[in-house]
Amino acid sequence: MRKEVLAKIAANKLTPQEGYDILYGTKSRKGRFVRMRINIAGHPFLNFFLRMFFLLPVPIGLGKLFLRFMDEDKYKEFMRMILDSTIPTGKVKIRMESKEIKVKLKICIF
Repeated sequence: MRKEVLAKIAANKLTPQEGYDILYGTKSRKGRFVRMRINIAGHPFLNFFLRMFFLLPVPIGLGKLFLRFMDEDKYKEFMRMILDSTIPTGKVKIRMESKEIKVKLKICIF
């Protein structure tokens, strides 16, 4: 691939800047915080408590710390899937909805 791009640059089919972008690209920054919104139908006091609890973004490192202490493999697998797939990209929104609960996660780069 590298030789092909360099050959295109030599033949003036690509500018040096375009060739550099193809070869190296831009690295996206890792997401470091998770902002959560949890809404449970029919429980206004619990919703208020959860909104106050998750008012500020939570560091992803804190979530990884809690993963070590979880017992059930299903929850571990789910959380690892979310954390591993979203950390390299950052700026990801995840919405999960059912009849009883709505969860919104937003991975932020600060």
